[in-house]
Amino acid sequence: MTALKNPRHEKFALALSEGKSATEAYTAAGYKPCRQNAARLTTNDDIQARLAEIQGAAAKSAEVTVQSLLDELEHARSRADGLDQLSAAVKAISEKAKISGLLVQRVEVGGVGAFDNCDSREAVADALMDEYESLGDHAFDEEPAEAFTALILRHSEEVAAFIASCKTRPSLQGTSPADLPWQEFKQQRDARRGQRLLPPG
Repeated sequence: MTALKNPRHEKFALALSEGKSATEAYTAAGYKPCRQNAARLTTNDDIQARLAEIQGAAAKSAEVTVQSLLDELEHARSRADGLDQLSAAVKAISEKAKISGLLVQRVEVGGVGAFDNCDSREAVADALMDEYESLGDHAFDEEPAEAFTALILRHSEEVAAFIASCKTRPSLQGTSPADLPWQEFKQQRDARRGQRLLPPG
């Protein structure tokens, strides 16, 4: 729908879309103040349709998208960089990475060695439930505990399938998990990361 044929009706609809009361919009449209006539004009089908169209267009133009956020962050980053405010520039880059899904926050559950005594996936699920309960996050009844264990089992099967698919591809460091027993591969990987693995006691 385009602008209303009656210019006063168009002004009235525009004034309503700006948040004015019906009486204020009526006066702004060039009519003499009259609350009853303003209220009656508000219910006019053409006015209602035009108002919905104006508000819809305003909502669409104000729509926030991932791309618009990335554009705003890039603008902020370039301004910060131009002003030699490196911490602000780094923050903008970090936020862009988060929005793009390139930076993911990870949370580690359990302390060092919390899962050392787990010899099965069910034991890992039990240890996780114990950890959550000790933190006061959640107390597991029998039914949720079974569902949680099933979730852990499904997850570990997916991880095992992923690892199996990785065995067919060489790693970046030239060592493939398929070439080594898992424990030895893990130790070499951790050594490359600068970590020291102590053998199980």
